[in-house]
Amino acid sequence: MLGNYNFIGRVAGSSTAGTVFISSVPDRHSALYFNNSAQAIWVGSVTATQNNVTHDNILAGFPVLSSATFELGGVFVGQLAFTCNVGQSVCEIRRLELRRALP
Repeated sequence: MLGNYNFIGRVAGSSTAGTVFISSVPDRHSALYFNNSAQAIWVGSVTATQNNVTHDNILAGFPVLSSATFELGGVFVGQLAFTCNVGQSVCEIRRLELRRALP
């Protein structure tokens, strides 16, 4: 494949589970992420469903405010998940990856 191309996607999450938005496959491209939710989301590494408690990603994760954009670039090992804020049943991350095709 020649030239550059992009990928646009979205991932929906909940307040009781950690939803993976970056897999553990170590082949990544630079990407912009947008919190397309009315409240903050919490980025962490816990994917388990945790009912009737505050999710671990909320307790120890990194907050991304509503309508905020953040960038992740380069290659790293491990996965990232996100969880909606307490009381928010659905939230969403949108992703724009900019990929460069190899010759």
